[in-house]
Amino acid sequence: MQSSSQAFCQQLELELKARQQVFLNNLTLLEKKLLVLSDFESERNQSRSDLLKKGLQLSQTKELLVRVREATRLIESGKSSELRKAIEIQKSVLSDLVSLYSLLESENPQKSAREKQAKVRKRIDLIEQIIRQQRSVRDIAQAESKTDIQQLKTMQENVKRQTSNVVEELNSELVENQKSTIEESSVEKMNSGDKDKQSDSRNTDLEKDNQVGTSEQQGKSKSPDERIVKNLGDATQKMSDVDRELNAKKLAESRVKMEEAEEELGKAKEELENILRQEREEEVESTLRSLEERFKLMLQMQLELNSKTVALFEATKPESERAIESFGIASLQKKGMLEADKALLMLDEEGSSYAVAGTLRQIRSDMQRIKSQLEIAKVDSITLSLQKEVVGGLNDLVAALQAEQEENQKENQGATPDAGGASQQVEQRPLLQKIAELKIIRQVQVRLNARHKLYAKKLADDANPDVVNTISALTKELSERQKLLQEMTIKLNSETQETRSP
Repeated sequence: MQSSSQAFCQQLELELKARQQVFLNNLTLLEKKLLVLSDFESERNQSRSDLLKKGLQLSQTKELLVRVREATRLIESGKSSELRKAIEIQKSVLSDLVSLYSLLESENPQKSAREKQAKVRKRIDLIEQIIRQQRSVRDIAQAESKTDIQQLKTMQENVKRQTSNVVEELNSELVENQKSTIEESSVEKMNSGDKDKQSDSRNTDLEKDNQVGTSEQQGKSKSPDERIVKNLGDATQKMSDVDRELNAKKLAESRVKMEEAEEELGKAKEELENILRQEREEEVESTLRSLEERFKLMLQMQLELNSKTVALFEATKPESERAIESFGIASLQKKGMLEADKALLMLDEEGSSYAVAGTLRQIRSDMQRIKSQLEIAKVDSITLSLQKEVVGGLNDLVAALQAEQEENQKENQGATPDAGGASQQVEQRPLLQKIAELKIIRQVQVRLNARHKLYAKKLADDANPDVVNTISALTKELSERQKLLQEMTIKLNSETQETRSP
């Protein structure tokens, strides 16, 4: 019985050592991949390259690989005391891996922005609820002689407790944010050399010297979250004053303090609305930039493979060579389709642009047909015309996104802050304005009309059954696209009517 137990333990030990070695190998591979991918992305996507470099720096600064190697050595020793040390190392490594994962996951700014907006909206709703409750307490206090003081105190205490809970939650977030900022700063400092460390030390001393200032200057330097905490803190203080006035049975004075508490709650709500407005604006700008970069990449890829297709169309080569070369071009077209899929995923997640998403789906459909044609070495005038259509569609999308960004920049330069009632408009702000969406739909219609004329001419010039069958299938696709275009127009018109209605 004892030998069986020993055999079982030995088996577990072997499995543990094997799994630890796999973990070490994977972490080693991760650091290598971060380095290679950061170099690869430096010319295509600088922001992604910078993020990958930060991830590598974090891993190296935390000495993840060194610590995992040490844990592996301790596990391989097989000693109980060493295993306990390995467990402690693994716990700390796991915590740092979570930080690394969070950093790399932040590559999707749209997702982060939406999550933050959802949190802000929820907080606005909560503040509005507290304001309504405070107003209800004040209305009851208005009935002076009929007022139950104890009931008022209970209701006011409930309002104060809810407000204090929001303050505690915000303070916790502020502390976490400060920790993250300090951690990121330490990573940069540890990789900047002794000279930079000395400079940072001097800057820290200067910061300490500059901490003394007027209360007005300190107030101006506060972050929006800090101002919200202050407003809510002032509101809870006013609520404490209400309780004091109620104990003295001074209803008139208590109502004044209630009104003051409502004002502070209103200020906090306005700050949250400003945050929501800014977050949505930044999300729109980030999405427009990301889509423009991706569409430009797709356009560049399409122009290159179009050039190869034209060269193959004009060349005189044996069928076997044409088939091989054509299949190679088809693989390039497939890469363009993958980029289109990524852009469509981004658009579907954003969800406010029918025209861009609808146009891109049509472009991807053309890419699919082009790929199918090239895979069977069918390089003809129809294939070339489809490729030109893809280029035209991508050019239109790039132009629309650039124009929208320029328009947004002009609006931001001439905009004046307007906290009151603006959060709803900002929250509903689409990726593209209606007029831009309409222009895209118009361009799609123009291309559909041109393609219809091309197919009609092709049928008139060539009665070959193969050509007739191909044109027939393409014409059926045109009909489906016309229906989709009509649906996009109806949706756009419906949203425009809803926006205009009071």
